[in-house]
Amino acid sequence: MRITANQKQEIANATLVKLDALANRRQVWQRDFFDKSNKGLYALLSECLGMYCVFQASVTTHFRQMTGHFRVSVTTCFRISVT
Repeated sequence: MRITANQKQEIANATLVKLDALANRRQVWQRDFFDKSNKGLYALLSECLGMYCVFQASVTTHFRQMTGHFRVSVTTCFRISVT
């Protein structure tokens, strides 16, 4: 069975409608879920970094107290804020 030009055009149009719907669903997913998920992930990672910095400072202070080692070492930790 041969497909006519009209049938080809109908198939192409139907395919484009489905592809447009998928593209729209992807945009909604990115806006509603992916972006929010990334913000939540970065907030969690920021808290982990904060805890690491507190722990690192505590260990460094303890080490200095135990060994009498008072050489200055600079460790910079940043708190990342997610808006």
